[in-house]
Amino acid sequence: MNFGLDFNWTVIIVLFLLFDAFVLWYVFVKKRKNKIPEQKRMYYLKIWRSLGQKSHKEAIMEADKILDKLLEHRGYSGSLGDKLKRADAIFTDVNSVWEAHKLRNRLAHELGFHVSPEMAKRALKSFEKAYKDLGLFS
Repeated sequence: MNFGLDFNWTVIIVLFLLFDAFVLWYVFVKKRKNKIPEQKRMYYLKIWRSLGQKSHKEAIMEADKILDKLLEHRGYSGSLGDKLKRADAIFTDVNSVWEAHKLRNRLAHELGFHVSPEMAKRALKSFEKAYKDLGLFS
């Protein structure tokens, strides 16, 4: 059956349409994967808002867990350190995110390590900025 088009043009048009369909499918799946389900988003916000009632150590530990979960929703896997390495371009200030995560690690692994109120405040500000970058507050 000839539609008035040369065979080569027909193949090119079919391939172009298939490519377009694939790109649209990929964008839709990727976008959907990165979206935080509303129920989870509300849960993370509830935890975030409750951090002021916890000790500095607990607040930083919980904030770090939220960051880990948000990166999972973006499709990153592995330890939080691995996720941060792969996702560094997402953050407006990746160094402060790393510092906050390192502070969490010190609290978790160093006996007798105590965090000052200033250090805790700076770390929580960094987590908050990271959450904004990841779309938690939108």
